[in-house]
Amino acid sequence: EYIEEPLKSPLNVESFERARKCIPYALDETLAIKNEAEVLLPKCDAVVIKPSIVGGYERAKEVMKGSGKVCVLSSMFEGEVGMAHLAIMASVLSTEEVFHGLSTYERFKGERSGGGRNKFRSAVYDG
Repeated sequence: EYIEEPLKSPLNVESFERARKCIPYALDETLAIKNEAEVLLPKCDAVVIKPSIVGGYERAKEVMKGSGKVCVLSSMFEGEVGMAHLAIMASVLSTEEVFHGLSTYERFKGERSGGGRNKFRSAVYDG
């Protein structure tokens, strides 16, 4: 639906301007750099928010509520507790039908703490 930070230097977004007419552009890691995020936020079409990078729940909520953009919550490689919190956050703060990027938990091959993946799966998908 969009391309995430396609440029080596996000501040060069003007060089991407012509392509943006066909390809929606999303900010991601740049959201953690406040002065750059303030410059680029009006120019992007969506934001991918990793609470672990932007400064936690409050900052993520601030970006989601104030951006006026499609907001997707995404994870780094949080464990089962962190992923559970992100899933709750996504369900509480989402205002649109958005598919959040919470599948990084599947990248863990083994069980982290006594069947954590199954606990997370059942908590999120079954209730």
